[in-house]
Amino acid sequence: MNDCEFSRMDGVLERMKRFSFSVLWLKIVSILFAAFGIIIALFNQTNIFKLVFNNQINPVFWINSELTTETLLFQRWIYGLLGFSIHSVLGMLLMSVIGAVVLLWILSLIKRK
Repeated sequence: MNDCEFSRMDGVLERMKRFSFSVLWLKIVSILFAAFGIIIALFNQTNIFKLVFNNQINPVFWINSELTTETLLFQRWIYGLLGFSIHSVLGMLLMSVIGAVVLLWILSLIKRK
């Protein structure tokens, strides 16, 4: 192999490293958002969630500081729906990224031959 071929290989390896980092970044962000969706769906009426989230959101939508039982049930349902939506959409994104990586890997094997 001459110097030109080595420099071309270095460029390919550098692009592969950047691509791998991008895929890893997307996987991590997708998993974190999916975990956030699960937390919203399952733990939306706990004390920690009230302290971090509800104290910021409730004054915007409800004037009264005390929420009725019906409002709390509605809020639980809405947060569950929101959490499920976040989890499923970002779960699909993660699966899309993995599928795209596998497809590109298969295409690279075919082009080599």
